[in-house]
Amino acid sequence: MSTPFNAFTLVEFLAFAGLSFLYVRADDSLSPRGKTEYTIIAGILFAILVAVRAPALLTFYRVWAEIGPLYFGYAYANGPLAALFNPASNYYDLAANLSSAVAVSAGLQWWPVVDTGSGLLVALLFPFVVAGTTQSISWRTGILLAVATALYCVTASETFGTALHIKGWGPVYAALVFGSLEFKQPLNRVHIGLLLVLPFTGTPAAFALIIWAAAGFVLRQPYLVRPLVWSIPGLATQIGCALLPATNTGLAVRPFTFLGFASLPDLFLLKVGGAILWPALFFSNLTPGTLELIAAAIVFLGVLGAAVFLARRQPILLLVPIVALQFSATAILAVGGAESLLQSGSGFRYYFAPVATLLIVLAIWASSWRLVTRVAAVAICLCAVLANRDYNAMVDGLFFTPSHTSWSSQATTHLTSPSQTLVNYPGAGGVQLPDCGEYHC
Repeated sequence: MSTPFNAFTLVEFLAFAGLSFLYVRADDSLSPRGKTEYTIIAGILFAILVAVRAPALLTFYRVWAEIGPLYFGYAYANGPLAALFNPASNYYDLAANLSSAVAVSAGLQWWPVVDTGSGLLVALLFPFVVAGTTQSISWRTGILLAVATALYCVTASETFGTALHIKGWGPVYAALVFGSLEFKQPLNRVHIGLLLVLPFTGTPAAFALIIWAAAGFVLRQPYLVRPLVWSIPGLATQIGCALLPATNTGLAVRPFTFLGFASLPDLFLLKVGGAILWPALFFSNLTPGTLELIAAAIVFLGVLGAAVFLARRQPILLLVPIVALQFSATAILAVGGAESLLQSGSGFRYYFAPVATLLIVLAIWASSWRLVTRVAAVAICLCAVLANRDYNAMVDGLFFTPSHTSWSSQATTHLTSPSQTLVNYPGAGGVQLPDCGEYHC
């Protein structure tokens, strides 16, 4: 399925061209007022790209997948207060719990608005957080360009169109803190707020923080570790939830496999690295043999080792092994390793954080060199956008296009027929609300 050239396409290219120009021409010697104006323009361009990447989301047409039965349905039966403490998938998901509490308080008809709106809100807040955590204009514009490009390397509807997958943004926000720590920049209230909140968002951010702390100890760099004391409450919460019985998703239905573990290096190199410019790999069934797995493991370990060694001169490169290990840990927990992710069209959302972080590393590294390196980084980003432009249309056309009664109509019917199963998206999903519960009766 090919995306037709239309007004949205023109806006996309103009916004990317504008953001790329700002990055290439960024000058850190600008006056404070100039930096503010530069940042505002870059933030507006980023928001435009978020909106036009998946314009159907702006209609707030659906409740996504398991957030309906596991979170919103739980809140409907037990009330908003209980929803805040719902460890549905053997980990704590602050965004899903908070959204379900808001949704059940607002009413059934508002569920799609809360679900989709929460996902969009976290994406649109990103420029503000970037401005609050970085002082360099080249960093700010480069980070926004990198993340906007990453949104084109994954399906938008699954990545930032629902509260359920806000946790995928956790490692990306964490990368902003890690970048400041690597360059020994003083932490402000925004950094501290992120360190407090991020581990509560789910396992991706929690893994990133734990691996970062381990790296600081191994490298004997205490300044990398000390600020993470702010994350202890969230990490302790995740550990506590992990000890609870898994009954819904995650480890409960996706057992660990040796093949999945052995395939992690191959998966990271091909579908995270190569597929940025060759999206056909996302839709390919990978069947690696023994020699391929061994070769991939050697290359994987070599890349991680080289990044750690070179990080002495270019600290931002330390994010490469961090994100690789974070992706591996998340894949092990979520799908028992990489085995199911090797299949065609599987696990789109898992790729957003590593792709975004790697592109952030590229943008920050390039900004520290000559102008030509920024131009090269922009060329890579634009090639990724062009290569993946039809990717979102393919996935949306296959799975996420509205094809049945609208949620608002179903909600209206539910008033007179409470036993009705409400259909959410993708179309195979459904929400069976209880006729009577502690909160609704």
